[in-house]
This record gives sequence, C-alpha cells and structure tokens, in this order.
Amino acid sequence: MTKKTVRHIFIFFLIFLPLQYVMVGVTGSMRSEMWPAFVFPGFKNVFDTEEEIRIPKALFYYDDGSDVIELTSAQIFDGIPVSKHRGILRYQFQRYNVDPETRIKYLSDEGRRWLVGQLENSGIENPDLQKLTLNWYHVSYQLTDSELAETGREKFDSVSFKKAAAE
Repeated sequence: MTKKTVRHIFIFFLIFLPLQYVMVGVTGSMRSEMWPAFVFPGFKNVFDTEEEIRIPKALFYYDDGSDVIELTSAQIFDGIPVSKHRGILRYQFQRYNVDPETRIKYLSDEGRRWLVGQLENSGIENPDLQKLTLNWYHVSYQLTDSELAETGREKFDSVSFKKAAAE
C-alpha cells in the first residue's frame, strides 16, 4: 500500500465518521436511536420510546403457614455481585437444572445449607426449603412522564425446592 492510498483512506474516515455520528444523533433525537442496533445487535430492543416492554423477573416466596414473605434475588443472593444474579437465576432455576415435569429444583446438601443460610440472613428463622417457591413473571413496564412504571405482571413458571435423593 502506498503512502498516497493510506492518506486517502485516512481522509475518507476523517470525513465519514463525524458524518455518521451526526446522522445517528439526528435520527436518535427524532426517533429511537439506531446506533446500538448497528454496533451491538443484541441492543436492537433498546427502550427509549413510549412502547411497553416485558422482561422476565424472578421472585422468591416463603410461606411459613401464617404469612407469605416475598424475597427478591438481591435478598437471596446477598454477598454475590448483582451482575451475577440473572446468570445464577437463569442457569440454576430455569429449564435445564429443574425437573421438567414436576418443576422441582433438587438441591445437594451443600446447596441446601447455602440457601438455608441465605434465608436466615434475610430474617427467616429456621427456614424449611419445602416452604420456598420461586415464581417467574413476565413484568410489563411503560415509560410515562419520564418514569418507568410497572403496568402488569404475568406468572409463567413456578419452581419448588427439595433435598436431592442420596446417591
């Protein structure tokens, strides 16, 4: 490649890139920003319009017989970085690691001790894992007056817990 060719390529990008950013900025101010969809295809659903969005959300419920206590994943996974919560929920409590017919998560002794400890840290005394249920919801949100408000919640799965049978 000659110096002249390199210079032409450099000048082309020197002009093209600022024009590209201007185009994205103008389009983004008039409509939904398209840039994330070009660069990161997974971002094609960036929420910046007044459309409704639905995301899966997991909530734990502990029924002690007289009261049902709602626990968030932040309470159950206390001490684990928040960025890991969704991955743990997805890997441990959806499809592959839950019995597909009974929707029961069988826990090893170590897993059971850990989960019981987390429930105790959440303020539940002498927890029994058979009283714990994980419900998966599709939660709908809508942006109104610069605030994101929950507009609906639809339960689509439920997982219960039991000790794994001795091997």
